[in-house]
Amino acid sequence: MTKKYLFMDTETASAGKEYSMEPSKFVRLFQYAWGDGPVMQTRDFDEMIALVREADYVVGHNIVSYDLRVMFGKDSMEPLEMALAGKVIDSYILASLLTPAPYSYTNSKGHTFYDAAKPEQAMKWLSLDNLCYQFGIPGKFGDLTSIAKRYNPPKTPVKELDYGLIDVDDEEFQAYSDQDVVAGRDLYYYLVDQIKAQGYRGDYIWREMVKWSINARITSNGVNVDIVAAQDRVEELAVERDELVAWLVGKFGFPTSGKQPWKSNAGKEAIKAALADYGITPKHPLWTETASGAPSFSGDTMIAITEGTEAQKLGRAIATLQGQRSLAQLALTSVKEDGKAHPSILCLQRSGRTSVTCPGLTVWTAKCGICGDPVCDHPESGTVEKRYFVPEPGHRMVSLDFSSADARAMAALSGDAAYAIQFEVDDNGKPKYDSHNLVGEAAFGKEGYWEGVPEGVTKPPLRDPSKVISHSTNFNIGAKTLCKGLNEACESARLDLRFEISDAREMIDNFNRAYPLLKRFKDKAVSEGETFGYVTNPWGRRMRIDEGRAYTQAPGLHGQSVTSERMYDGLIKIARDKLECIRWIKFPVHDEIVLSVPIDDLYWGVSYFQENMSGVFDPRVTSGDDPKWAVSQPIEFLISAGEPASNWFTATH
Repeated sequence: MTKKYLFMDTETASAGKEYSMEPSKFVRLFQYAWGDGPVMQTRDFDEMIALVREADYVVGHNIVSYDLRVMFGKDSMEPLEMALAGKVIDSYILASLLTPAPYSYTNSKGHTFYDAAKPEQAMKWLSLDNLCYQFGIPGKFGDLTSIAKRYNPPKTPVKELDYGLIDVDDEEFQAYSDQDVVAGRDLYYYLVDQIKAQGYRGDYIWREMVKWSINARITSNGVNVDIVAAQDRVEELAVERDELVAWLVGKFGFPTSGKQPWKSNAGKEAIKAALADYGITPKHPLWTETASGAPSFSGDTMIAITEGTEAQKLGRAIATLQGQRSLAQLALTSVKEDGKAHPSILCLQRSGRTSVTCPGLTVWTAKCGICGDPVCDHPESGTVEKRYFVPEPGHRMVSLDFSSADARAMAALSGDAAYAIQFEVDDNGKPKYDSHNLVGEAAFGKEGYWEGVPEGVTKPPLRDPSKVISHSTNFNIGAKTLCKGLNEACESARLDLRFEISDAREMIDNFNRAYPLLKRFKDKAVSEGETFGYVTNPWGRRMRIDEGRAYTQAPGLHGQSVTSERMYDGLIKIARDKLECIRWIKFPVHDEIVLSVPIDDLYWGVSYFQENMSGVFDPRVTSGDDPKWAVSQPIEFLISAGEPASNWFTATH
């Protein structure tokens, strides 16, 4: 029997309103085609749902993250159930696998975009219009923005256009809508041919559809925000900013006239003088330059050069003046009409790692930039801002994260037994060794690492710099970059130590001698990346390498991809076994999953997630005994849970 393929697309009210509007009102038009048949339309919501349910395969562009999610509504599990049943095919997901965003590209309008791998740019790269242009596929005609402008009040900013005001009977609108299906269908056929040509395993493609559908479900879950606390913090920061501006004016002659006085020469000189009071000058290694070679005064730069110093408040105040919003403000602006934030969770990085936006939760750092503690009370610390994210009523928030995930990945892939010793546990399941101490002994030499350390002390001064080595040498970080990281770690830990590039180079050599199989694996990964332009992980994911960057990218992508794949192996297992538990997930951040668990289910629920997300990773088994992984070794991946808490900050462990 011939399978029924439904190619589909929707036209809706403005994105974001799906959390306050019924799906039957939010979805305004449904365009579809059976196979290669003509495009048809319906406004009957019941008919839309019936068509989707009738199909053997539902195909479209970005239908997992958007169309199916908004059609069935924020409470429905049906889109995820469809993905688990192998009914959903999203060309957006196929394209993200085959053609991840490049470093730079030019679109159909002649605009060149750089650093396109960042989530905001990657989403533009993966748009239907742009992909069709890049692949020479006849794309859409018309411009939805122009159509919307005709129905909105004059001079309405593009970001504020209400697409729900467009007359559904508008002939230009209908023609534009139909073309979404035509272009999307042609793009799908092109991508399928590419998938076959690249030899992707079918099971991995279906797995990606489920993975993205889980993320879409998490987006719909949403997370509660303590609005009162966030508003109080915004007001507090405004007072601090005004006080610092007054100080800048009084002591350094900071100008107050003009729309953007901080951009004037006088303003820049005042900022430089103020920072110089704290010993921070343009010679600071993190003080970047503009294209013209002048010192940059961007918000990101001001924060970077002052983070963890007495000038931190000043740096953040300057960033705020320049329009950079505080984390508390970002939390507030992300709240939708249902009172929750609904983070967008996309796997746009080449490794498959998640990118979380709206709000960008990765900015809520894992550790305080002042003391290095994951849980502290420094009001200037980004970690404190995590307290604005709170559980559902009658729930507790729980943070789960993998232990040394990237390092475990490299140990498994390389088969280096000496490197894997750091993950051994005793009969009680407790680590036998301090991994940072082992790495420190390898890099500094055992005698040098413990020199002058009193007996009984388990965390010597060189342990903090050793953490930098642990995180960087796996990914072929060069001596210059390593030296910079070592010195920053020493400064943060208040250690009276400074390293030269020659010292860092010697540490790298020592590390490689201690772990020869790890070095061999990294060298082979680099060679693979240089030869083919990509590396492939044990699941079969191809990860493209930028020209000339295989040395760092190839091993780095391997480590990051394994962590991500292992996380979703666990989440997919849970989705197939206890689907309703997916509602507890509030968001993933790299190797961390944050849950909101009913109080009555805490004991078994947390244990259930841990049991299903932990386990042995054996590259040979995962790859189907691919000879490429013959020298690998099985490594236990463990996920630990913090204490249940009343917010994300206190749940962090």
